[in-house]
Amino acid sequence: MFKQSSSYTLASSLLSVILAGGTWKFATFLTELKNTRFLLRPIRSVLSDFGPPLAIFIMSFASHLLFPSISLPKLSVPSTLTTTSGRSWQVPLLSIPPWAIAASAIPAALLTLLVFLDQNITTRLVNNPKNHLTKGDGYHLDLVVLGVLMAICSCFGLPWMFASTIPSLSHVRSLATTSKSTHISGDIAEAPEECVIGVRENRLTGILIHVCVGVSLSLLSVLRLVPMPVIDGIFLYMGVTSLAGNQFVERLQLWFCDPEMYPRHDFIRTVPKAILHSFTALQLACVTALWALKHSPYGMTFPLLILALMPVRKYVAGSFVEPSYLHIMDAH
Repeated sequence: MFKQSSSYTLASSLLSVILAGGTWKFATFLTELKNTRFLLRPIRSVLSDFGPPLAIFIMSFASHLLFPSISLPKLSVPSTLTTTSGRSWQVPLLSIPPWAIAASAIPAALLTLLVFLDQNITTRLVNNPKNHLTKGDGYHLDLVVLGVLMAICSCFGLPWMFASTIPSLSHVRSLATTSKSTHISGDIAEAPEECVIGVRENRLTGILIHVCVGVSLSLLSVLRLVPMPVIDGIFLYMGVTSLAGNQFVERLQLWFCDPEMYPRHDFIRTVPKAILHSFTALQLACVTALWALKHSPYGMTFPLLILALMPVRKYVAGSFVEPSYLHIMDAH
């Protein structure tokens, strides 16, 4: 987390852990406040909707107010709006040698594969039947718009944009109306399960999010005051909250649970436990292989492994899991 610097001490490390963990827990507490009986409903709703930014503000303010003498890495932002290297905004594409243009087709193919899969996987997760979306999907239209935007960004050397899984799921979750239900099995009450009743589908929030991103350029001096541990805590919050309702995570948890106290999901009651756990083990092996390849010297080729997941599912998983069971697990 820290660069080599004499200004960072053991106290800096300890405070970083406290700020990151505190930001995560505080953002989680505020977000879940709407499901409690504290305060009035309008106040709970506002605090829940603005939980993460409130957590950033409060924890950043607390670090400056209570620990002014402890050095922490701050959010690094430029002082002016310019390119990173100082080059001109438009990329001189015609100055690239012909052999470089031809050679770029190889990484371009890998990138195309990655963008296609990442975009569609994220869209598929967002359109999960459990979210009860009513306005339908637009897989093909999304890819057309994405291709146009990437072409424009390439001409100016700007970062490419495509659906990011965790922010997309967090966006849907922030617009969702949820309720918690508890199933009672015998004399034992299961842990409350949060269910999505509906999602307030609109285009306004997406537009306003990106407008706010643009407006943040006028707040660079303020953003420099935000400690990096606070940002890490928000990333942790986004990652943890996106795991809610993830069937793979739920099935991993079953390995450590009493079989008599399994949740009452359809895929748990219908799919035999041996097949369920074997399929989970196969998925865990794929995730481990993907992580290992991503952090190896050959990490650039990891989109090929993502592509290989399709035949793994069809032929490897299909060799011991009946199609009807796969359909049940997919529908969850």
